Amino acid sequence: MKIITRENTRNKLLNYISSLMIEVNKLVILKYYKDLKSRQISTKASEDDFVTIADKESEEFIVRKLVGFLNINQKNINLCHGLLIQLMVLKTILKVKKNSAL
Repeated sequence: MKIITRENTRNKLLNYISSLMIEVNKLVILKYYKDLKSRQISTKASEDDFVTIADKESEEFIVRKLVGFLNINQKNINLCHGLLIQLMVLKTILKVKKNSAL
C-alpha cells in the first residue's frame, strides 16, 4: 500500500476514516447491539470463525463509503481490502471503548 506523504491529504483521510467509524457504529453496529438473533450469526472459513449480520453490513457500508470517497470503481475495490481490515480493527476498538464507557 502506498504511504501518503502529504500531511494535508493524510489528515483528510484520517479524519474521514474516523468519522466513518463513528457513522458505521451509529447506523449499523448499534442497531444490533444487545439485540442480535442467533439466525443473524454465521460462520466463515471454519466452524469457530463467526460473523454477524452487523459485521457484514458494516463491511458493505464501509466499502460503499470508501469507494465514493476515494473515487474508485468497484473493480479496484480489492485494492482497499487491507485498508478495510484495518478499519474493522478500528471499529472493534471503538466498540470496546463504547462498552467500557457504559
